[in-house]
Amino acid sequence: MCNGVMCDDLCNIGTVPTDPWVDGGMAFIRELQRNEPLVRTTMIGTHNSAITQAYGFGIEQDYISTLLPHYPVYTSDNLGEGVCNTFSLLDQLRMGLRHLEIDINSGYFNVPFKGPAELDKIYVCHSPIPLDPVLIVQADAAAKEKGIDLGWNATKLSCIGTNVPYKKMLLEIKGWMDANPEEIVILYLDAKPESVSLKSQCKSAYDDMEAVFGNMIWAVEEGDPRGYSREQMLRMGKRVIFEDHDNGFKADSRDLVFVPALWNHQMGSVAQFPDCTIEGEAFDSWYAPVTYNASSKIKKSLVRGLGWGRKGDVGTRSIANAMDCAVNILSPNYVQPEDIESYVWAVDRAAWRPGLTSGCMGVLPSGKMGIVDTGPPTSECTARTPMACRKVEDDTQWVVENAKCPAGYVKAVPTTGYALKKLALAANGQTVYVDVAPDGRLL
Repeated sequence: MCNGVMCDDLCNIGTVPTDPWVDGGMAFIRELQRNEPLVRTTMIGTHNSAITQAYGFGIEQDYISTLLPHYPVYTSDNLGEGVCNTFSLLDQLRMGLRHLEIDINSGYFNVPFKGPAELDKIYVCHSPIPLDPVLIVQADAAAKEKGIDLGWNATKLSCIGTNVPYKKMLLEIKGWMDANPEEIVILYLDAKPESVSLKSQCKSAYDDMEAVFGNMIWAVEEGDPRGYSREQMLRMGKRVIFEDHDNGFKADSRDLVFVPALWNHQMGSVAQFPDCTIEGEAFDSWYAPVTYNASSKIKKSLVRGLGWGRKGDVGTRSIANAMDCAVNILSPNYVQPEDIESYVWAVDRAAWRPGLTSGCMGVLPSGKMGIVDTGPPTSECTARTPMACRKVEDDTQWVVENAKCPAGYVKAVPTTGYALKKLALAANGQTVYVDVAPDGRLL
């Protein structure tokens, strides 16, 4: 794909290679959390998920970074058009992501370049006009010094020259969902100013959404989805949830978009485990208890980390610490397949592999789960000891027992990263059996 002499080699959509072990590890987590409310689940995301090089956004980056080595690219949306990722939404879903951010604009950006304004047509793109004319001048000047005529169309650094029809983007997601009928996806719509402020614009967006997903959409009138589990949603046929930050959708029909979004933080880090405070808010102020459900009186929100979640992030910005603290969503820039292994908080690579149908699982000295005994059918594993005992209504407190759980405790399996970490601390280096099958099903 090229813009003048500036070209980029891109993967064909749907062909990015993934690690089968990582795919299996993320599937294990989703099965482990199948009956957990949404607010207690792990959902990897990305920042500006749909503004990727796969669709032509930011294909100029490598060339521009060579011409202007002082100019930062591949860090956030510095190029101006909001590009923050490399791979298509389809490939991000294949990699294990389940929280996708889609920037939308109406077609008013056509004026005065193409005209007339298409106010009621919705497109996926980030910036309605070129944001950085200085960059354009600098790139041209640097190229001329090297005797190069870029021959480019600078409007491609904006919605004017690079955009994808909203419905087309939704169809790409729907195709993957049809092939994966057990999956739930949250689509966070970053609606840009004046994009859905008219009822006709909102109707256009809703028409696209309903044409693609129909009754799969969890509408606002159906209540807060955060207290429902994936199993409940699947039984209801509700597999896609739309949310927006604060722009709002003004429609005459039923609302299809939750405003504000279903998460209440967009933090840059989380305090080190076991503190796990977020922006000064105590862990128990946002962590949903093990008893949480749709009827709970005190409502909890998802929490989201923005702009971090790559393999190289460390300390309070590390994926491992976020998973230990049961952060729901991390939304990094330029996520790569090799980053995803760090999100597999539940199983040990050396002691577990996808596809196993027998064997007893335990929490190992590594702090993760794996196969302890390879031979027995899973039906024979529930009597093994030592066993994990959780406080009846509190999965932050665990003990390890050889006979039976003490009063006030029940035999249980940790289903969040925080609970697993707390059980591992209680185990103090010994292996503890847990009643979970090798595929993540609770026994």
